[in-house]
Amino acid sequence: MTDEQIAIKAENITVFAKLSLDQKIKVVSDLRSNVNSVGYKGDGINDAAAMKASDLGISVDTTVDIAKEFADVILLKKDLNVLKDGTSKAEKLM
Repeated sequence: MTDEQIAIKAENITVFAKLSLDQKIKVVSDLRSNVNSVGYKGDGINDAAAMKASDLGISVDTTVDIAKEFADVILLKKDLNVLKDGTSKAEKLM
């Protein structure tokens, strides 16, 4: 896909897979430029730049060190429901 096609698709797709490093950064940047908050979960060296470009970088404790360095949140379990559960509990406390 061209950069323009990626920008259009990014607004209508919730999950992307098998993207190149450049495409990952492009999708994150396009979403952020359209006033979206972007979270990015990565576990490898090729995810670090996209994690840095996102609003919230998420990684898992068992991933490579570079991914953990760029993460804002490091999950102890490889399960995004941990974030959902924690957010729900925090809302109840407010």
